[in-house]
Amino acid sequence: MDKNLSAEKCLLLEKELSKYKLWANLNPEKAFPLDLKRILSKEEWKILEKAVYKKQEYKCHLCIASTSQLMIHEQWFFDYNTSKQQLKDIVALCDLCYFNTHLEKKNLKKKVILHWSLVNNEQYHNFEEYKKNVMELWELRKHFNWQVEDNLGNDISRGISLYTLLKLVANGYKGEYVPQSQENDWNFTTIEDIFDQFEKSVSELEKIRIYKWNKECWKCQKETPHVSYCIAFQGEIIGCIGDIEKLDKYLLEDYPFVKDVYSKTQERRVIGNTCIHCGAYQGNYFIFDEFLHYVDDKNLDKTIQNILFMKIYLLLSPCLPIWRI
Repeated sequence: MDKNLSAEKCLLLEKELSKYKLWANLNPEKAFPLDLKRILSKEEWKILEKAVYKKQEYKCHLCIASTSQLMIHEQWFFDYNTSKQQLKDIVALCDLCYFNTHLEKKNLKKKVILHWSLVNNEQYHNFEEYKKNVMELWELRKHFNWQVEDNLGNDISRGISLYTLLKLVANGYKGEYVPQSQENDWNFTTIEDIFDQFEKSVSELEKIRIYKWNKECWKCQKETPHVSYCIAFQGEIIGCIGDIEKLDKYLLEDYPFVKDVYSKTQERRVIGNTCIHCGAYQGNYFIFDEFLHYVDDKNLDKTIQNILFMKIYLLLSPCLPIWRI
């Protein structure tokens, strides 16, 4: 197909699909290897996740549902004249919205389609026609040789800066293709300024507190122990089990119910609590909520001297912008 005709058809389909609040703006297949989760290191990805979750107050970007089961979703702009695919925003979605934005066959269950109809105020039976348009747009995008760029126009195939991504999360997209987002008051300056502020507050990391509490297993409904460290900075919880590799290994060695398991939600191996009765992984996403709502000093199990301070410092320093919200 002629490229100009493809571009014209793509724009028409985008216009039709963009009337939906929740729709699948699928990435071209050639761009799959440049997914941010594949480019960033494991530690960088965790920091980016926390920044996005924090900005959205742990709510879904589209349906505004409050949930601890959030997933990161990249939003892109496609310029058919220049064949440039540019990062527009990074948001967090609930699992139902996330599955809808990717349209993977294994996840297209009845409740996912029903969620699409509710969010968009559409009839359930209109989903198939909508899906047909989405797939046609995706097929047409294969005719372009896309250059994938970050929000500043830098070629992502050459690498991407975590700091650039954090600034995008904080201050919004500044590209020429869409209206500019309003500035917020997150007060970004320079990396050096951020590190200086961190060094003034290192006393808060002098000791690491380990908490232990009991909770009902989601699978067998029997009471089982949970454990996690809690790293706080200026009143904000910024580190729990699953966030810091060295501390996770400490828990793994000291508590027999803490194990190296595979997380289906995160699609990778993690250190986490497991049920002492049925062995089910209890999930790390809920730990943050538990610290906020009912875990306190009465659950303190031990404190350990922060002999790992430099390791933690190097890991957490890039995370400082999210502490300044």
